[in-house]
Amino acid sequence: MSAPGDMPVIFRLFWIAPILGGALLMLSALQDVQRAEDSAGWTPVQAEITRVGGQKRRWWSTKRWGSYRWELGGQAYEGSEIACCGADWNDLFEETGEKKPGDPVTAWVNPADPTMAVLSTGVRTGCWLSVLAGIALIVAGVVVRKRILVDEVGQGRGM
Repeated sequence: MSAPGDMPVIFRLFWIAPILGGALLMLSALQDVQRAEDSAGWTPVQAEITRVGGQKRRWWSTKRWGSYRWELGGQAYEGSEIACCGADWNDLFEETGEKKPGDPVTAWVNPADPTMAVLSTGVRTGCWLSVLAGIALIVAGVVVRKRILVDEVGQGRGM
């Protein structure tokens, strides 16, 4: 029979999930930040918008999408990535105005892998928000762990 206030083991180990989740989120976001910083050194090439579309999500919002084509070393490529992290086609339209097929744009192409390109370089706010969210999850896990330890020590169980 367990004493009042006893906590099942699964709950005593709950603190692990936010710490692991936060660490994975933060590490993934930091990789995106590094790639975004690296993209500033990629090769700028003239590209052309090939497709643009959108889907109404709500009466006030449309999710836009598109693709673009570029050539490097006589080889043609097509992509749809706007930035390494934290940006989408809606952001591109807000920054540069509406785009239509045939419009010229500058694509930044990865010289080590010319199949990779972006239309916007540098680190965006969304990248840093993901890093901060990861840190917040880690802190939440540590706070929960500390609270569990305090409860266990207060009840004379220690861990």
